[in-house]
Amino acid sequence: MTHERHRPGGSHLVLAVGLVMALLATLPRPASGEGLLSIKTVFVILFENTNWSQITSSAAPYIRNTLVPRGAHAEQYFTPLGSHPSEPNYIWLEAGDHLGLTTDHDASASNSTPATDHLVRYLENAGITWKTYQEDIDGLSCPLNSSGLYAAKHNPFVFFQDITDHGNPRSAHCIAHNRPYAELATDLQKGTVARYNFITPNRCHDMHDCGIPTGDTWLKNNLPAILNSRAYTDNGAVFLVWDEGTSGSDGPMPMIVLSPLAKVNYSNSIAYTHSSTLRTMQTIFGVGPPTNPFLRDAAYATDLSDLFASAKPGPPQSGAGATPSVEPPPVPKSMEPPKGRALRPSEPPRQSQPPSESAPPKAAPAPTVATLDLGALEKRLRETKAIGVFTKLALKNQVDDLLEKFRAFHRSPDQGMLTKLREAFDLLLLKVLSLLQDSDPVLARDIASSREGLWHILMDPATFKNP
Repeated sequence: MTHERHRPGGSHLVLAVGLVMALLATLPRPASGEGLLSIKTVFVILFENTNWSQITSSAAPYIRNTLVPRGAHAEQYFTPLGSHPSEPNYIWLEAGDHLGLTTDHDASASNSTPATDHLVRYLENAGITWKTYQEDIDGLSCPLNSSGLYAAKHNPFVFFQDITDHGNPRSAHCIAHNRPYAELATDLQKGTVARYNFITPNRCHDMHDCGIPTGDTWLKNNLPAILNSRAYTDNGAVFLVWDEGTSGSDGPMPMIVLSPLAKVNYSNSIAYTHSSTLRTMQTIFGVGPPTNPFLRDAAYATDLSDLFASAKPGPPQSGAGATPSVEPPPVPKSMEPPKGRALRPSEPPRQSQPPSESAPPKAAPAPTVATLDLGALEKRLRETKAIGVFTKLALKNQVDDLLEKFRAFHRSPDQGMLTKLREAFDLLLLKVLSLLQDSDPVLARDIASSREGLWHILMDPATFKNP
């Protein structure tokens, strides 16, 4: 079958990929952070060792049947590559790296960090209040050591020497910010909760020791106090996060967002890591650029803004890219693989878990398309050593197939077909990025940053007209 001007010549093995990917060369990256800046109060609740596929109606009925339809969730949320066991993941959520703390040992002089560039230090410097509520601590000392069902490895803040006054169990600063979980209910009632609240259930309630149903029941019994509070209803947000996948896997783990500002009954398949959560917190509280850099790997991550509704959606665009008879599916902000979870050339793209029952909301308008330098990117793709000859041939066939599907869609627009096209488009882009990321990260980033521009072009019927 002939594919008009999209069909590559046989002498250029990568031309089919190039002709599609070359459209990405100079398009602007969509702005991130929309929908986050209106959030006033954050509650992060950490659970343990669970894959998203395990959050089923039978194992976790409250989460699956009540919370998931109420909010937005990610189906491709991972630990940074190989970040295990628990402790380094908690440190990562605070600092964008494990900082060399790669065991599950309690905090000590040798198992702590003098680093002062981390989230809550940035918050304090900006005059923003924060507190961690740890279940089963007594609140009388800085909880440097595990005791009973309290695990220090699940409390990232005790590993930062500037928080603990260099590991002092009597540190007033540490004690003031590390409070027993039982105090949260009173603080909610009095309206005295901090703006950033990090909540860790004990080892049983966090699903680590006692399983998913126990954690689900704990959440059912405890979360309503937050959801009914003024701190939540006045543009608050709850982030339900899991530290790592089951049996030490990278995931995907659950990531669920509840907020008056969150999309409802929504899911996406954007690749996220803990760096995404950290970047999101820096954006919410305004402690990222230009005042501070995004912390380490958070500089390369995609934030969670796609899970939130924009406060002021722009008007629909008209013109070359418009397809008036069909509502577009949700358009994720970015597909750039976070640096900490770069896909290896030999690693296939990660597949989503079975789709949820959610219905996609309306998407933001497509970005404006800039002038493209097709030849330059074709040349880069031909010359890159990151993709082998046989892989390029396989990609060529997949690109041809995808283009033919777009052509058929433009002949007879259909909402169901468009949703499937978006899924196929995302998977193909992720595959290309996975092949490029380690060996040619600059090219990978150029492609990732222009992903939505390519979608816009493919949605333009004029793209598929005969020359």
